[in-house]
Amino acid sequence: MITIPGNGWLQPSVMVENFRLNSGLTSGAESCPQHHCGATRRYVRSLICLVATTFLLAGCLGMTATEPGPRAVATDQAGDPNSSADLIARARAARANGEIEVAVRLLRAALTAAGTNPPLRIELGEALTDAGDYDQAYEAINASLQEQDPQVREAGYVALGRLFFKLRRPSESASFFDKALDVNPRNVRALIGRGVALDLTGRFDQAQSSYMAALEVAPGDARAQNNLALSHAFAGNFARAVEIMYPMATAPNATKRLRQNLALIYGLMGNGELAASISRRDLDEETVQNNLRFYEVLRRMPNPAEALAGMGG
Repeated sequence: MITIPGNGWLQPSVMVENFRLNSGLTSGAESCPQHHCGATRRYVRSLICLVATTFLLAGCLGMTATEPGPRAVATDQAGDPNSSADLIARARAARANGEIEVAVRLLRAALTAAGTNPPLRIELGEALTDAGDYDQAYEAINASLQEQDPQVREAGYVALGRLFFKLRRPSESASFFDKALDVNPRNVRALIGRGVALDLTGRFDQAQSSYMAALEVAPGDARAQNNLALSHAFAGNFARAVEIMYPMATAPNATKRLRQNLALIYGLMGNGELAASISRRDLDEETVQNNLRFYEVLRRMPNPAEALAGMGG
């Protein structure tokens, strides 16, 4: 069994606009007065959520319910609401809509109906990871590593990399993504996931190489581009970060997250005026000002991503 952390471990579900700074906080966690320590701890946890959410464009590690690895194949006929085929389809729809508990329940039922089905066990493990049920997720996924089918083992390693990222154990996460890449060096999910894990341990050059490798396999992949830009920003290469992020964040179909990631980059640069200008496209003025103060906390950290990986527990 894996060690499950306590309440200090957060799910990457908080967007930038939800973060709040106490006006009394004037420095990073390393120098907080005693009466601010509890507040500072909350801010650090928020920073961890910021890293998790900004790095990820399409769900944790850029992995969505529509990309679970080798697809779980039903062994019965669709059309029956209790068939494994129908249960799997409904589970994927529920997971895509954020109805994780429903997805878990349906995948368990599908596994019961389908019998032995390693890809389906991995898919169940990924849904359990989303639900925060890490022990059961590990149990479901780990069994796949004994399979002879290399595609199943590849998907299992990716799922474990994702699980250990959610546990905020980035070094172990990276090692599982490496194992997936040993099986298939062109696995885009593993390349992106490895990059995120490396960023959180401060190995920015290696992370950027991983994102670039993903872009060689999947040119224009928005997740890889988003993460590459943020990696450059955390490494202090702001001109390159803006060069990558600006066209994405200002495109007609740009998402709110991309715009706020560009604001984050400007904030890390120390250009509050540009950060505020971008932020105001989506956020109210109070939230914009809160975020500007939030960026100042990040800027005081010599190595924000590396610092965040080990704080807030």
